Amino acid sequence: VMVGFLGVMDSVFHAIDTGERESEGDRPERITIGLDTFHLTGSPELSALAAAATVESVEPTLRLPVRLRNGDMEIDAFVELLDLRGGSWKPSITAGSIEQDPAGLIVTEKAARDLGISVGDQIVLHHPRREGLTSFVMVDTEVQVVATHPYPVRAAAFMDASRAPLFGLEGVTNGL
Repeated sequence: VMVGFLGVMDSVFHAIDTGERESEGDRPERITIGLDTFHLTGSPELSALAAAATVESVEPTLRLPVRLRNGDMEIDAFVELLDLRGGSWKPSITAGSIEQDPAGLIVTEKAARDLGISVGDQIVLHHPRREGLTSFVMVDTEVQVVATHPYPVRAAAFMDASRAPLFGLEGVTNGL
């Protein structure tokens, strides 16, 4: 029993360590903030945060609930839209590339295995799209998987911030 317990704990600590390394990247001082609601990227609230003496830089992100679908297989996930070209952080890439065209979807290795997909495959992204000022509808969009990353939680996916129009949220952020 003890050997089994220690094996489980070793796996848990490995996942935590991997997640922490991925979240920090080469910026151990990096923190992320989830905002209370959607804000325009040039809003006074965000300008005040960026002007704080303890803040080095602010990079708006969007984090949205999605469902990744390949045939009958589905995974609930969160997609984070961030600046993959010039931002201070991006996920480590274990397969594929975002250097040439970061416009596709980056999924975890585990999500790729569970969905039975590889880099280059098309999957359905079931996601919110804003209609009007405060209304959203759920829509399906085919997207290409351009890369995988090693984050241990399969629900973490990423896209470049240039894809915000897909969600009807250009110029909007809910995270920093």
